[in-house]
Amino acid sequence: MSNTGVGTAPATSVAVYLSQDSVITTEDLRIGLGAVGQLAPGASVEVLVEVGIPSATGLGSYSLGAIVDRFDLIAELSETNNTRSVPFNVPAVLAPTPTPVPSSTVTPTLSDLYIETFSPSVTQAGRGEAITVTVKIGNLGAGVSPTTRLALYLSADGIITFTDSLLTVVTVGPINPEESVEMSIPVNIPLASGLGFQYLGGLVDQLNEVTEQREDNNTASVQFWVVVPPTPTPTPAPTPIAGLPDLVALGISSPKSQVQRGEAITFTVTVGNLGTEPASPSTVGLYLSPDISITAADLLLGTAQVVLLNPQVSVQLTISVTIPTALNAGQYFLGGLADVSNTVTEGSEVNNTIFILLTVN
Repeated sequence: MSNTGVGTAPATSVAVYLSQDSVITTEDLRIGLGAVGQLAPGASVEVLVEVGIPSATGLGSYSLGAIVDRFDLIAELSETNNTRSVPFNVPAVLAPTPTPVPSSTVTPTLSDLYIETFSPSVTQAGRGEAITVTVKIGNLGAGVSPTTRLALYLSADGIITFTDSLLTVVTVGPINPEESVEMSIPVNIPLASGLGFQYLGGLVDQLNEVTEQREDNNTASVQFWVVVPPTPTPTPAPTPIAGLPDLVALGISSPKSQVQRGEAITFTVTVGNLGTEPASPSTVGLYLSPDISITAADLLLGTAQVVLLNPQVSVQLTISVTIPTALNAGQYFLGGLADVSNTVTEGSEVNNTIFILLTVN
């Protein structure tokens, strides 16, 4: 297979068919399937595909053909050159009876994971913005693939490895032979990402835990642009209503910028009252969010009680939490939300949140 286009072709599959004519289609008899890794412009690759002629096949002349990207999942400059065939004859030759193999030396049936499709919801996004990536993972092997990990990365090139910038990790599988599963995965573009042309990619079996028929087809990537997000038009803050308290999330801090799933850690949140009247006791919540909009619908890590606060007084609180072990790895926004139950009548309700960036490994 060759890529004669100007863009990198994502990973796909090639199917081998037995046909009664030279026009190869997916309606013909499929006798083999192989994986094709991503191809740079002008690159080519040879793929070895094992095939089997069904014993019920009639004798005579056929065409042996192949179709790459048989489901037309890749947008291409031309869709008319994805097939090739050669004449093939099925002779009246009996296959030799195989010599039995002692059971102690039989090789276990292996799976073969590959990324069939990899499609982000947009082709460009700003630093800190949330996008969704749809990934289809297939199993070309003869054995069921066990549960494993799919990692998404941002890379400076199209070669995806575990040393690239990790966005998130999700669990995938088990997958039966010649079946696939599709997943929609939310990710955030890191605030520290370089601007311009990058690659968004995936790596299935991230830790190389699954013994497979092939290990060179576990990645896929697409071109992606990281841009400066547009500056939002500032919304004038409403003038606080006189004669009322005004709870504000003034600060949030973490002893480290990266944490591990299952790790116990203590964060600090500062809450103040900028109003003109005392604020009755309330609760401040600590959340993990995929975006900068911190709400009570996000993942609650912990809470702390805020005592009665007089006007122009603030208090610093510590909240000890354990990072959930079931959380997907990646970048999140750690946010504080004052008055989580909305029990205090305030002069303004738009200044109750604050956030910082936190990476979960």
